[in-house]
Amino acid sequence: MTKDQKEAVNDIFRDFKKPFASYRLIQGDVGSGKTIVTLLAIYAAITAGEQVSFMAPTELLAMQHYQFFTTHLKSCRIALLSGKTKRKEQMKESIKNHEFDLVIGTHALIEEDVIFSNLGLVVIDEQHKFGVSTRDELISKAHAKDVIYLTATPIPRTLAMIAFGDSHVSIIKEKPVNRKPVETIYIQKNKIEELYHSIDSAILRNEHVFLVVPAIDSDHVTDNIDTVYEEIYGKFNCPIFVLHGRLPNDEKEKMMENFIYTPGSILLATTMIEVGIDIPTATLIGIYAAEHFGLSQLHQLRGRVGRSDLNSTCYLISEKEDVERLELLSKINDGFKLSEFDLIQRGPGDFLGTDQSGYFKFNFLDLLTDYHILIEAQKNVSSLISKPDFKTNPAYKYLNKYMTESLKI
Repeated sequence: MTKDQKEAVNDIFRDFKKPFASYRLIQGDVGSGKTIVTLLAIYAAITAGEQVSFMAPTELLAMQHYQFFTTHLKSCRIALLSGKTKRKEQMKESIKNHEFDLVIGTHALIEEDVIFSNLGLVVIDEQHKFGVSTRDELISKAHAKDVIYLTATPIPRTLAMIAFGDSHVSIIKEKPVNRKPVETIYIQKNKIEELYHSIDSAILRNEHVFLVVPAIDSDHVTDNIDTVYEEIYGKFNCPIFVLHGRLPNDEKEKMMENFIYTPGSILLATTMIEVGIDIPTATLIGIYAAEHFGLSQLHQLRGRVGRSDLNSTCYLISEKEDVERLELLSKINDGFKLSEFDLIQRGPGDFLGTDQSGYFKFNFLDLLTDYHILIEAQKNVSSLISKPDFKTNPAYKYLNKYMTESLKI
């Protein structure tokens, strides 16, 4: 394991030893090995006699996690609960009777009749993909409420600290030694033949190729599912699979499975493949209309390749001259550095989504340069609330009132 992975595991185990429930955010850059860290945490909880739930945002990701954990935790009883689960009622009864140690699933885990016997650890993958209420509904089923949030979307440290407190964030930056950096090449659309030559070579090597577009069909974007499919159909001697949000769930899963089990094939997709898809033989990704994506999202998409010791390449294709921003990506492979550029360019509201933007409207605080001020403020708060007379001293009356009202929200 890398040093960062070991430190994250130690952070989690320190949390477990505390006499109260803990919430920890594990931030891991793409390909940094968050899953093995999570596996050790899950195994610890199971050997302590507790159940674990693991919620993923899509059935495809839930299935991938199920395959990973059943392969590596052979002595544990593991269930997969999703919309497609057969004999669902029987499985729910088994979960209630603690016949499963680990239950991996989608939103199906929050259904009222999913009752755990002794749920001690909740793991939520790609936590920003779920609403707050969805996450809370699952957490409320746990007796001890230890929670691990996972994200491959690098969040600038100041934002993570505001959301979780500095002591509850573990960051995994190092990549395992068997991962090679992805070569990133920025080209304009009139040089697309360069990408086509690379696709031919990858197909000859029996490797997987991703082609990503920002839309299914759009007047605002020239390169979409329809137009790019027309461009590449018949050009390559290999199967082409198409994946986008309008397909029924069954078809999405079938399309992805067919792609995974067909070496030497192309998957043309929207950003549905942004997180979690782990195919060691995927070595080439072309991202069309790259100027329509943020740097962090491009970095996430790039992370679909380079997941083994094979040489991997990412092509950023644009019709516009977006040289400075896209060439930045070709020089920087660190998602955390890129996230800071994104924060400068797009602001915290755009970076984290509209739901969170209201939390970050500061008059004077600069989220990139004022980290030391936040640390000092956190120390002051900790010092204040640890005072024996904090709740009774009239000097803290208004602070107490504000904190009490905030907790009710």
